[in-house]
Amino acid sequence: MSVAMVGHPVRDAAGLAVADLGIGFGELSSPAAARPGFLLRHSDPLLVSACFSAARTVRRRVWQSIILASLPALAAIGMTMAGTINLKLALILSGVGILLVVFNSARMLLWQPRFTMPNR
Repeated sequence: MSVAMVGHPVRDAAGLAVADLGIGFGELSSPAAARPGFLLRHSDPLLVSACFSAARTVRRRVWQSIILASLPALAAIGMTMAGTINLKLALILSGVGILLVVFNSARMLLWQPRFTMPNR
């Protein structure tokens, strides 16, 4: 079981330090503020939801990248062992897997959190 703690980085520093996921609201003005895993400069609770949304998206992309890298490599190994393709084509197929991972990772550059800050 994982424990998440949300609080002020100075007043709640002990709880944020021992939690599996610490989310602190406040400015980075003291050494205790560096303890949480995430430090949010605004005290909007929607940002907590955005952090969890980002974590879910990153986890999903990591699994996608593992699959995208593994499938072409396993196919290349299998076809090379079966003698259907030569080693050069197997290396090209493995390179395709690497390109798929790079393109999948680049999709994160376009990602936007589901929750946005209200205009203030």
